[in-house]
Amino acid sequence: SLAKPRDGFATRMADPLFNILSIGILVIAVMMIIYPLYFILIASVSDPNLIAQGKVWLLPNGFTLEGYETLFANDAMLRGFGNSLLYTAVGTLVSVSITLTTGYALSRRDMPGRSLFMILFVITMFFDGGLIARYLVVRDLGLLDTMWAVILPGAVGVWNLIIARTFFETNVPPELREAAQIDGANDFRFFFGIALPLTKPLIALMAMTHIVAYWNSYFDAMIYLND
Repeated sequence: SLAKPRDGFATRMADPLFNILSIGILVIAVMMIIYPLYFILIASVSDPNLIAQGKVWLLPNGFTLEGYETLFANDAMLRGFGNSLLYTAVGTLVSVSITLTTGYALSRRDMPGRSLFMILFVITMFFDGGLIARYLVVRDLGLLDTMWAVILPGAVGVWNLIIARTFFETNVPPELREAAQIDGANDFRFFFGIALPLTKPLIALMAMTHIVAYWNSYFDAMIYLND
């Protein structure tokens, strides 16, 4: 008779303890992510000598804007930063557009050759021609020293394509498309007017992953861009 009240008390105590433990772990994880970014900010306006001596921890020490003055006085720095923004914006737009449209097409069971196209995409995940082959293709297409040499070769990630196809298959049922067709909607109207609004979480995920990928893709620029 005493076991039940004890079990109930243990259950009531377990939830707050679990919440406290979970929140504590999340707070520590967030601090581990935020502090390096915060340190970069305060270090950028601190005396370099004091930073080397380990005297900069929580607040700027020896406040100076000399570093920012040096950076913004360099035209190449501003031009490079502008190029990074441009490549990231255009590359993300191109990649997300192609991935979503291709993923939707592959999710349609009435698409001719659907399985064959999917096999061809998956093969590229296991076999790669290598850097030399990619360089020769980019060169022969006349894309060297252009923005498209960085954007087009990696515009579509097969893993993201599989995620997009699966999302459309599970969240946009064929019955919804059939109902739209009965009301007179064609494929384009259904995709842009009904399917895309239902895939906002997918669009956000694709945009986030491609923004990070293009912003960090310095290696492709080193290979394909000489100007």
